[in-house]
Amino acid sequence: MKRAALLCAVVLLAPAAPGLAQCAPQLAEAEKSYRLGDFESIPAQLEPCLPADVPRSERIRAHTILARAYIALDDLGRARETVEALLRLDPDFETGSPPQLARLVAEVRRQEAAVQVASVSKTR
Repeated sequence: MKRAALLCAVVLLAPAAPGLAQCAPQLAEAEKSYRLGDFESIPAQLEPCLPADVPRSERIRAHTILARAYIALDDLGRARETVEALLRLDPDFETGSPPQLARLVAEVRRQEAAVQVASVSKTR
């Protein structure tokens, strides 16, 4: 009985790990910023949603919003990096809009599918 009470006290009083917090507010704020055209503020808004200890579904959503923002900012290098991270999280990711994001996802998939093979020969 004492053990159970102690365990409950530890669980209730332990501070929550920062990555385990839900990112719903940050995701909603980033979506709002995107709709308003405030693309520059989106990376900072989504930063708490990108670490590995955040639920996968939230990281996928954050990377999707972030990629859309980078495309809107014409920062195609960062957009590509974000799409690469997105496809590592969800290789079957399907996007609807904007069309630029769909094209970038297809392009990154094509490049990742092109496997280079190297071999070593013992002949001189």
